[in-house]
Amino acid sequence: MTQFKTFLVYGLLSLAALITLSKAVDSRVLDLIFVGCGLLAYALNRNESNITSLIFILITLRCWEIILWSTLDMRNAYIGYPMIMLLDLTALYLIYNRNRLLAWREYHKTGQVTPHKYVYTNADYTLGLIYKCYLLITVLCFVEHFFRHTDHIGLPPAWSTPELLFFYDLSSPVKRVLNTFEFIAIMATAHHMMRTERIVQA
Repeated sequence: MTQFKTFLVYGLLSLAALITLSKAVDSRVLDLIFVGCGLLAYALNRNESNITSLIFILITLRCWEIILWSTLDMRNAYIGYPMIMLLDLTALYLIYNRNRLLAWREYHKTGQVTPHKYVYTNADYTLGLIYKCYLLITVLCFVEHFFRHTDHIGLPPAWSTPELLFFYDLSSPVKRVLNTFEFIAIMATAHHMMRTERIVQA
């Protein structure tokens, strides 16, 4: 069973990497693949509460992103960038406070907290780093947008630099690479190394 699980994980990792890096695949399709891989990773880690709670956070936020793209005009820079930044900030908050929130939930449910149950794992560290990169590139794109449209913030239109598209052009390939790393990190949670405690216990 262990060999089968390892083969399955690495096979899916390779497939996810190829699909994610392919420009021919629509981003919404990638979101659905992400949710599918997340559900599989959840099943593979069903006895690891630290990992399943982390995966649950990421799947839930990705589903919210799918809903936002389906209901809001996310191509409008003044809607899309703030919403994506909000999702990234929420992900970072929940990742870095996951163990404390789970301990708080258990305490209010049972009146006590199981010692050493909720810990900060290598998976938290890795995915937290990935979401910091997501947030950084989104912030840079949003700032760059203001430089292209200075009249939108009350500055003279002559100050605009419409040719400034460095981060805008860079964001798509960078986010595809980050998506690939995120796929790998989530599927790699089936390995004990990603489940290992990294810093301190809650």
